[in-house]
Amino acid sequence: ATVSVLYCFRETNNTFKGVMPPPNTLISRLSGPLLLMAASVGGAALRELDVIDCTDGRVVNLEIKAGRVVVDDVLEFDTRAYHFEGSANPSVPGSTIKMHPGQQCTLRVTNNLVGTPCNGAHANDYHCPDTHTLHTHGLHVSPSEDNIDTHIEPNGDTHDYVYNIPDAHLMGTHWYHAHHHGSTAMQVGSGLAGMLLMEPHESYSLPADLEELYNDVEYGVPPMLFFHHQLTEFEGDGALFRWISQQELLRRTENNVPLNLNILDPRPGLDFYTVNGQYNPTVTLTQNVATLLRMVHGGGNKHITLTVNSNS
Repeated sequence: ATVSVLYCFRETNNTFKGVMPPPNTLISRLSGPLLLMAASVGGAALRELDVIDCTDGRVVNLEIKAGRVVVDDVLEFDTRAYHFEGSANPSVPGSTIKMHPGQQCTLRVTNNLVGTPCNGAHANDYHCPDTHTLHTHGLHVSPSEDNIDTHIEPNGDTHDYVYNIPDAHLMGTHWYHAHHHGSTAMQVGSGLAGMLLMEPHESYSLPADLEELYNDVEYGVPPMLFFHHQLTEFEGDGALFRWISQQELLRRTENNVPLNLNILDPRPGLDFYTVNGQYNPTVTLTQNVATLLRMVHGGGNKHITLTVNSNS
């Protein structure tokens, strides 16, 4: 099953184009909005992830521990997950973190997984499932600040990632994820990833039309994080390349957080995408209104191809 959203923009002649949906999706063109609807499972309105504004000098607390995640009415499972600011609820994907040029943001990561410390060991194989490293994409900061050689060990180890954002840093849509060598794919596949939004500098004036898009409360669409759930075994027996499932990764890393998978609805299968933690959500766009879509693909293996169809 495939999660799909409609990518919509205004051309010079005020026509619109959109992504072709998968076969099990129905597009309904109404007199006002253009609506992407799920034909079967899912279909709830896309919700916005929690946003944490990391303003100058703020310390954002991220705790890593096991938690139980429910994907709508599709399935539930146990996994390693971020818990923000003392929350008892796991965030899969993680909360959206907003940063600002010319300001300092500190992410304090506490690893409360229960496991065997890795003690800085590196090996070219699957190992150390409970040691954590945080890595960002899109930040133009010193390698000593976005340091992938940090090792936040289980059983309560803590590390502060202090990011000094340059004044001239460009605005943008980025992401962060687990990056300990030996367990990166397993931890990202568990849900240890989230969006990172860089705001424009407070002294910078956006062009009027772009500022309107970014601040559109009435017609705006929440930033979207596409996340791949592959809970099956090996895919494509006999193929030259095969995707390794989350269950296989857990086995190879000597996992001590079993999935305890409970399937609530078998129709989506065990290989699908969610958007902002939802299965097959609905995005409503309005005709003759330009819409900004901010998208991040937070998957650990597969890729998504977005195409624009001139007939939509």
